[in-house]
Amino acid sequence: METPEIIDSPIADFFKNKVVFITGGLGFVGKLLIEKLLRYDVKKIYIMARSKKGKTIEERLEALCNEPIFINLAKDKERHFSKLKVIYGDLQKLQLGMAPIDERLLIDEVEIFYHCAADVRFDENLKEAIETNVRGTREIIKLAQRLKTLNVFVYVSTAFCTPSFNVKEKFYDSTIDPNMMIKYVENLKSQEDIDKFEIFARRLIRPFPNTYTFTKSLAEQMIRKYAGNLNCAIIRPAIITVTYDEPIEGFADNIYGLNGVLAGAGAGVLRIVCIRNDFKANIVPADYTINLIMAISLYTMTLENNFNFIRCTETENNRVQLDDDDDDEFHLNEVNDDKIKVYNFSSSDENQVTWGDVKRITTSLGHKNPIKRHLWIITYNTTPYRLIARILNIFYHFIPALFFDLILIFRKKQPKLLKLYRKVNKFTEVIEFFTNNQWHFDDDNVIRLWNTMTPHDKKLFKFNLWSIEWHHFFELYVKGIRKYIYKEDEDTLEVARKRYRRITIIHYLMLFAICASLFYGAYKILMLYVISHDLIDNFILRTRFTYLKYDDME
Repeated sequence: METPEIIDSPIADFFKNKVVFITGGLGFVGKLLIEKLLRYDVKKIYIMARSKKGKTIEERLEALCNEPIFINLAKDKERHFSKLKVIYGDLQKLQLGMAPIDERLLIDEVEIFYHCAADVRFDENLKEAIETNVRGTREIIKLAQRLKTLNVFVYVSTAFCTPSFNVKEKFYDSTIDPNMMIKYVENLKSQEDIDKFEIFARRLIRPFPNTYTFTKSLAEQMIRKYAGNLNCAIIRPAIITVTYDEPIEGFADNIYGLNGVLAGAGAGVLRIVCIRNDFKANIVPADYTINLIMAISLYTMTLENNFNFIRCTETENNRVQLDDDDDDEFHLNEVNDDKIKVYNFSSSDENQVTWGDVKRITTSLGHKNPIKRHLWIITYNTTPYRLIARILNIFYHFIPALFFDLILIFRKKQPKLLKLYRKVNKFTEVIEFFTNNQWHFDDDNVIRLWNTMTPHDKKLFKFNLWSIEWHHFFELYVKGIRKYIYKEDEDTLEVARKRYRRITIIHYLMLFAICASLFYGAYKILMLYVISHDLIDNFILRTRFTYLKYDDME
């Protein structure tokens, strides 16, 4: 998508020549945010990152610049990418493990701060999740408070950060002090202590379903307690999916959440999921989320009441320390909840889509847009009952996987299906909480923000979920999974369709064979019953006749 002509766009004007700092800039949300910011002529973007999977932060930045989402910036690639600077930082480390020279650079220059980074693994152990999502957020706030020219700070949370199913745009009280949890995990030194803590963790996080939502809730408490003196806002997106309009349609780079369901079903691997088909699917397009984040930035900056930053002093080691710092804690003036706006972002009740709709539409579209490397046809089934899902899992997943692995072993190849299905089963168990419960999200702040925007900004920064045409969205979704997850372009579609038709024929022949075998087996059992019943009757009659004959002879 080309950068549109900017006419009467307060949001675009706000970002012009601004210096932005993003944590999680190499993640899915972060990279889309970077792409959109570059289109609106920001001065510089600092990206906090760490080495990962054997790649340095510089190598990861280079890989980012080669992502397909930047194709529309390729005409002036050098100018755009020269604005990107990667800085080492790790949420799991105190003071983010950041070099003093990099820290000073941020303190002097950054005007807009986006905290997008988090450990999003639902099955992460609690100790590491607290260190990353809770303590890491505290370290981020400490840094934000030292930025000399900071205009706005936006924290990307999650719509599921509270156990309530009726979620309002406000902070929710926590029974657990996040600072206490940080101190506790910091004192876990031995592996034995960590193991004991993890056993206890499942009970500790209740009623939250996983460590991710639990720690994001505690992270919000950190924002609530310590960020009220900043121009701060929180966005709570629901399940983030693919892009709808921009920069390219249907873009995805991960198999989290619904992406994983559609990718697994599209490959014929995922065949049973525990889902309530009549419940609303709380999903949002990724680009709409980015647009809302950018709109929030301007709105937060222009709120009537701006609050003064707390006074700071330089320490001897050139780090900045709060005046009222005490021991390892930092304390700020009391924060009122109304200083920090919260924005819930989920599919609207006026234009809702159910999980049943998702299944019906994507299955139909999947048949028309198959992937070339599919294992079987798309036949994913749903049930709201966990026990039934577990039983069907044996027949739909375990037995076929065992059958194919035995064939691979017989052909002297490495078995892999059982290992794959262990991951599939773990994934489906993780998402059950989100597909078997019903939420209502208040979105008054989002609607109010939309109503304040100029007509042109509403075109440039769309996030009106109530206007989405869901069938078209899922068409882009299915094609996007095929193109960006499975790396199959349009040229392979006809070959994939031919292969899919062959496997479909095999599928129904197998079903016919199984049904015929069952029918034949039932017929044989019935005939055996009839024959045995006749034999028994004949035996009884002969016995009775013999007895009567013998009785008459006497």
